[in-house]
This record gives sequence, structure tokens and C-alpha cells, in this order.
Amino acid sequence: MFIKSVKLSNFCQHTDKTITFEKGLNAIVGPNGSGKSNILTAIYGGITGNFSRNAGVLSDNVSINRIAGKECSVELQLSHGSEDIKIVRWIDPSKRELTLAGNTYTSEAEFKKKLLEVLDVDEVILDQYCFVEQWDHFGPFNLTPAKRISAFQKLFRIDQLNNVCEQIGKSDYKAAILNFSYNKTDLEKELADKQASLETLKKVVEDYPTIESLDDKIISIVNDVNACKEKIRLAASISSRLSYIDNYTTQMSGHEKRLNHKKEELAAKMTSYSEGSALRVQAEQAELLWNKYSNYVGSKNRISTAIANLEKEKALNPTPQKPENYIEDENEANTKLDSFKYYLAFYKNMVKSIDVNDKKSRCPVCATPAENLASNLKEAEEQIKQISPQVDALTDALRVTMSFDKSMNSYLVWKKTYDDRLNQLNFEKSKLIEVSIPSISMEDSKKIISEAQVLNKEIEAINKAINETNLTIKGLLSGIEQQSAEIEKDLELQKNYERVDENKLADLETELEFFKAEKLKVGDARLEHATMAAEVKSIKEKISNANLERQMAERQVSWNSRLDRLKKVFKHDALPMAISRKHMERVVIELNNTLSYIGLPFTIELDANLGFEAKFRDFKISASRLSGGQKIILTIAFRLAVNATFASNLGLLCLDEPTVGLDEINLHAMEMAFERLKEFSAANDIQIIVVSHEKGISHLFNNTIDLG
Repeated sequence: MFIKSVKLSNFCQHTDKTITFEKGLNAIVGPNGSGKSNILTAIYGGITGNFSRNAGVLSDNVSINRIAGKECSVELQLSHGSEDIKIVRWIDPSKRELTLAGNTYTSEAEFKKKLLEVLDVDEVILDQYCFVEQWDHFGPFNLTPAKRISAFQKLFRIDQLNNVCEQIGKSDYKAAILNFSYNKTDLEKELADKQASLETLKKVVEDYPTIESLDDKIISIVNDVNACKEKIRLAASISSRLSYIDNYTTQMSGHEKRLNHKKEELAAKMTSYSEGSALRVQAEQAELLWNKYSNYVGSKNRISTAIANLEKEKALNPTPQKPENYIEDENEANTKLDSFKYYLAFYKNMVKSIDVNDKKSRCPVCATPAENLASNLKEAEEQIKQISPQVDALTDALRVTMSFDKSMNSYLVWKKTYDDRLNQLNFEKSKLIEVSIPSISMEDSKKIISEAQVLNKEIEAINKAINETNLTIKGLLSGIEQQSAEIEKDLELQKNYERVDENKLADLETELEFFKAEKLKVGDARLEHATMAAEVKSIKEKISNANLERQMAERQVSWNSRLDRLKKVFKHDALPMAISRKHMERVVIELNNTLSYIGLPFTIELDANLGFEAKFRDFKISASRLSGGQKIILTIAFRLAVNATFASNLGLLCLDEPTVGLDEINLHAMEMAFERLKEFSAANDIQIIVVSHEKGISHLFNNTIDLG
């Protein structure tokens, strides 16, 4: 796998940072707090989705300098074989996206599955042997023997082998063989009983009539029953329809009398309405004039009141005055304030972290004695004194500026609405047309119109009643016609049943029930016969299966005896340990090849507990007793050997501060090792990324990213 680039947006110290990597050795150098280790954390988190290598919760990775509304994300560009891979993970908002072979995956489960399939690597390899955290470089060698063996067995995926060995040969097949003779005797006795019952049922079924003949008889009787019922139904239908016709005729007579009475009442009301038409017209004209006059007076008073209220509102809204410390360019001021805050926090953190009075105190990263940093601390305190007042003054000026801008915006919005409302009122006032008081009083005109409206409603009610009565009479006539037509149809159908004797219906229904019962009896007998035949077949199959099970059990008993002997051979973890040693021997061969290439004066051998011993020409020591530089080089070579053995096509190793805590001699040894590693990575197509604050070793790398 080749990491081409990583782009960090508002992640930890990096608000907008793109870093490009090359093949071979890459170094990320810079002072403490510049975000070197967080670049490796971002790459590891982008691939695995696990950002827990940074302390705190996931949201703590969001940069404190992020501008509101901007996203926090990690974007990786990778290549693996012939595949180009793009990974984007957003911390805020929380989402992810993998682009692979033209497809995009956004769910975490699909994301991990597809990526690990392409990389063809286990997460254990990525976590412990590709991305090595600071202070954990010698981790596999510092474990107790039991924990070291367990860790290696997980790496080799054989940690479940002990459980498998325990389960060998646990099945008890002897009991199955013992029970077989009893089961077979019972089954053979049951089979004989069932076969005897089956012969008896066969004779009974043969004596019954066939289902087909019973069906023919039932169909014939059903047809006769339906004919009787239909003749009875037609007679009842004709009688019912004649009753409906008599009822409709009686109702029509009453509705015709009511209709004549309503027509006479309507003629009298129409005469009264016609005689008062002239007086009604005068009253309607007077009412219109009164409405116009009332609207004119109301509009005039409303406009005068509204103009007076606007004058009061104007007095309550004076123009805001611009403050003396008003800031014209807020963006420039905010940028300046952010810069001040950043440096103020930086210097305060320096003063807080180092105590120059404590002679034993050292820098937690570079181990420089605190007493040697007095001048740095003094300069930091001076900077705090200078920057703090500037931060306060700029913050106050921004607050005053924002308050004035808000007030002025509110005033301008109000002033615009004030001018619009005043112009509208003056326009409405200029358009008013004066209206005179009508000659007829409002009360007289309303009385005349009200009386006319009452008379008009009475006429409408009478017309409505006349229309409803006409519709009712029409509906009754239609009902009589429909019932007469249905009677004619029923009389025509009755001709088809002239020879049917409806008095025999009860006898036919009794005969029908008898033949239905006979059919059920025949069906039950046939079903019982078929069920018994199936049971006989099932018992025969059980006997056959039991014979097969006995043969399998006898073979399994023989196998269990062999497996018991096999368990004794692999007793006390002998098999898992043997497999673990076999795998570790492969790793050690690869490890010694790498150590030889780098030029170290020793080789590695395994002890009884899979521990490492360093063999020099004349002596042998535990790997834990090597010098600091030798240990670091050994751990790098060990991880390269694991990757070459179990993830040979991955070709990636990321180391966080492997040089921390080393003295001058060990650093010199590391320089020599890195010279060889440069050649080794080029020869084996391996990409190595190293984080270090030692700028003096930058020349040893193919590519150096300086965060200083």
C-alpha cells in the first residue's frame, strides 16, 4: 500500500494542511506541539475508523481554531496494486466515504469490509505492526512469557486451537449403539400392527360406493332443490312488488293535493311583491348612499389617527450615533484577534508546563532540563503581558462595533417602513371623495328592505316546496314503472318451472343430507387408509435409517479411540505451541535477513517461550538488554519481518518518535541504520513514514515534511 497524500481540515492543530508522501523513507519533523504525531493518527484513523489513539472523546480532535460552520475531516489518497483508493472521514459532521474501483461506500460495515478485502490484511497487523505508537516500539519484547505467547497466537490466528483440541472425541456413540437394539425391536412390532390395520381398511374402502357416483347423485338432487326454491322465490317476489305499486299510488294522491295548495299560495305572494317594487328600489338606493357616507367618514378618521401615531413613533426612534472605537473592517480585526489568542494560549501553556525552579524537572518531550529554559519562559511572560491588553481592547471594540451595526440596521429597517407607511397614508388621504348625507333615514330604508327580503324568502320557500313535491311524484311514477317491469320478468321466468312441485322441497333436502353424509364417510375411510399407508412407509424408513446410524456409530467409536490417542500426543498446549514456534521461525529468518542488510552485529534466536535472544560472535544476551538504539532498530526490523511474512503485499510501516530518549551514541547508530533502511525500502518497495523532532537526521530520508 502506498500513501500518496493526506489532507487535514480543522483536525487538531491543522486547519487546512495537505501533505504529499513519496515511496521509500519519509520524515515528518518539527517542534513539540506542531502536530507531527497527529498526522499519523489521522492516517491510521482514516483507514481503520479508530481515532482513539488521541486522548479524550472523538470531538476533541476538532481544531480549536475552526471557523464556525467549517467541517472537520481527514482525506487520504492511496494506491494498492492497480487500485486507486480515496478515503474521506468527517469528524464533524460524523460520516465517511470510500471510493474504490468506481464505487462509493458510506456505511461503516461496508467501508471496512471492502477496504480490508482489497488490502488483504488483518486489523491486528495494522494496529500493532504497521502503525507503531510513541513509547510502544519495544512492546512485544517487554511482555511476560504467557502474554507474549498469547499475543503471537492471536497474530497467527491459532488462539482458538486449544479449545478445538479439548472438543476432540467428546461425542458418546457407544450409547447410540446400545440403544439401537431396543429401538429396532419396537419399530418392527409397530410395523406389523400397522400393516394388519392397513389390510382391514383396504377391504372396507373397496365395499363403499365410489366418490364419483355419489357426486353425480348429489348434483342431481341439488338441481331439483334449487328449482323448487326458485319457483317459491318468484311467487313471493311478484306478491311483494304488487304491494309496492299499491303503496306508491296512495302516496301520489296526497302529494298532488299538496302541490295544488302551494301553487295558490305562491300566486298571492307574487302579487304582494310586485305592488311594493317602486318603494323597495328607493330604499335600496338610500342604503347604498348611507354605506358610502359611513365609509368616507371612517376612512377620514382612520388616516388622521394613523398619521398622528406615526409622528409619536418617530420621536421615539432617533438616529443611532457611531462610537469612537468603531471598526470599519471586522474580518481583518477578527483575523488579528484569532492570531493574538493563538499566541497568547501558546505562551500561557509554555509557562504552565515548565517549572524552572525544579532542578529535576525536564521537558516532557525533548528531556531538556527546565532550568535551561528560563530565558524562553521570561520571553513568554513578556509576550503574555503585551498581548493580553491588545486582546481585551480588540474584543471590546468588536463588541461595540457589532452592537452599533445591529442598532443601525434596526433603525434603517424601521425608517424604511415609517416612510412607506406615511406615504401610503398621504396617498389615501388625497384620494378621498366627499359624500353627502342621504335624504331617507337609514332606519326607514332598512325596514323597507327587510320586509321585502322576508317576502322574497317566503316565495323561495314555496317554490322549493313545489319543486320537491314534483320530484317526489316523478319518483313514485318511476317506481311504479320499475316494479311493473320486474313483475313481467318474474311472470316470464315462472313459465320455466310449471312442472316443478315445490311441495317436495323438504323431502329433497333430507335426501341431499343423506348422500352428503355418505360422501363424508367414504372420504374419511379413504383418508384413514392413506394415512395408515404413510405411517407404514415412515416406519420402514426409520428402520432403514436406524441401520445406517448404527453403522455410523460403530465407525465413530473406532475414530474416537484414535482421537483419544491423538489428544494425548498434543496434551499441555503442545500443538498450538508447535505451530506458533513454526510461524515465529519464519519471522526470525526474515528478521535476521533484515538485520544483516542493515548491518547490526548480532542475529536473533528464539528461546523456549518464544522470547528473543541476541547472538553476537562470542556471547548471547536477552534482547531486552540491548542498547536503546539497537532495541529500536530491532523493533523496526521485527515489524518489517512480520509484514513481509503475513502481509507481504502491504509494504507500509509508520513509526511515531522512534528516536525519543536516545543519546548521541545511539542516535549515531540510528543514522547508520536509516541509511541502510533507505536502500532496503527501495529494494523491497516499502514505504516508511517516521515522526521525529530530530531535524539533524532529515538528510537520511527520501522526503522530509518540516512542520517548523
